[in-house]
Amino acid sequence: MGTRICAAVFAAAALAAGCGGGEAQGPAATLSPSSTRLPPTWTIDAPFEQQPGKAEYPSVAIAANGETLTVFAQDTGTRIAVFAVHGNVNSATIGAPRTIDLPEMNTQPSLRANGRFQTATQVAMNPATGDAVAVWSATAGDRPHVWAASYNHASDTWSVPVRLDASAAGASYPVLAMNAQGRAVAAWSEAGSVSAATFNAGTWRNPIRLSSSASGMTQAGIDAAGNALLAWVEKDTAGIDNIRAARIDAAGAAAPARTLDTLTAPASMPSVAVAPNGNALVAWLQDDGTGSSVHASRFDGSSAWSAPATIEDRPGSSFAPFAALNDGGGFIAWEQEVAVASSGYAFAARMDANGAWSAPVNVYNRGAFMPVVRLRENGDAIMVWLAAHTQFATWSASSGSWSSVVNLAPYNCGNGHALAMDASSGKAVAAWVPSNCSRNNDVYGAFYR
Repeated sequence: MGTRICAAVFAAAALAAGCGGGEAQGPAATLSPSSTRLPPTWTIDAPFEQQPGKAEYPSVAIAANGETLTVFAQDTGTRIAVFAVHGNVNSATIGAPRTIDLPEMNTQPSLRANGRFQTATQVAMNPATGDAVAVWSATAGDRPHVWAASYNHASDTWSVPVRLDASAAGASYPVLAMNAQGRAVAAWSEAGSVSAATFNAGTWRNPIRLSSSASGMTQAGIDAAGNALLAWVEKDTAGIDNIRAARIDAAGAAAPARTLDTLTAPASMPSVAVAPNGNALVAWLQDDGTGSSVHASRFDGSSAWSAPATIEDRPGSSFAPFAALNDGGGFIAWEQEVAVASSGYAFAARMDANGAWSAPVNVYNRGAFMPVVRLRENGDAIMVWLAAHTQFATWSASSGSWSSVVNLAPYNCGNGHALAMDASSGKAVAAWVPSNCSRNNDVYGAFYR
């Protein structure tokens, strides 16, 4: 399937980019998967698509056999369409983009809420089979709605898209999660409310309304049994933004939502991670009077939530927390001002299997944007963020430390980075969109193997 991502392809891409500034780069022809710029386990970055038109904010997914999916929206000149690119980590190959939406659709642009972009397209994959689901927001008439298509690995086909929401006012900006049994959950915003639908055996259940007063983005996760957990921002009777969470069981029944934060100050930007065993972690930003701090609450997989824990309360503000969790513990990564009004640095804190948090670690201290972290079953982790370059670092569970920071992309530009990891093997795929450097707003990516 597709073309092989070899050293020659990457060298040609680097020559065509013509990027300047930042750290000095060697001649493009010398780049290879064993370059000193990247460890041997990363392929050199290459275009995942080179179609005309601006691409935005890709979403990526990976299966245990190394197959990957990258879904993104791209301006074709006549409309903004949804494309899927199939690839494989093991063979380092990428296929041609496939249109998976309907010809009459026009995908909605990305939403910027509290400084964080949320893509209008998302993809999730069954790691055991390679089946997948993609969701997006698009107009097919006068209002935007949330649509979904499923991918069948055995037949290598995408289904005809179906509309998920039932809102006459329109719906947008869906989120998505899928487990190894092929169950999935999608959630979205519609006219100040939060709704969700679950997927099983190729069928979506009717949507459930979880909130009628939401004021921020929704996040979602799902465990091995098919129980989904969602979190969002909702105003209380005093008009203060709180973090609310609700669980939808495998039968499709929603439990009453509850408030996770306990302070009277505003809270924002929730991030959800759900482990296969049903444990869950929700991280968020909490106004602390002078800025914002990272707080988190844990769910025991049954009914109990922990009291909110303060993960960091340093001077200056935090931003864009990102949670990851497995049966043995978890991580939160975030941007952190080291002084008021300073640039953000990449920080992370680790939670052990007993729920105890480590002190925050400054992983990168030269300015970093929106770190994303993923976990292996053995406790190892990868974190990717944007700085002068797209960069990454790895966490070793055996040594209990972070690696040095390495450039994943050799240019001083980019946005919309995404990272997916197979929890069993540790193989991963990363994608991003270079918006400068003469790269024509294409989706670029790399494989970790």
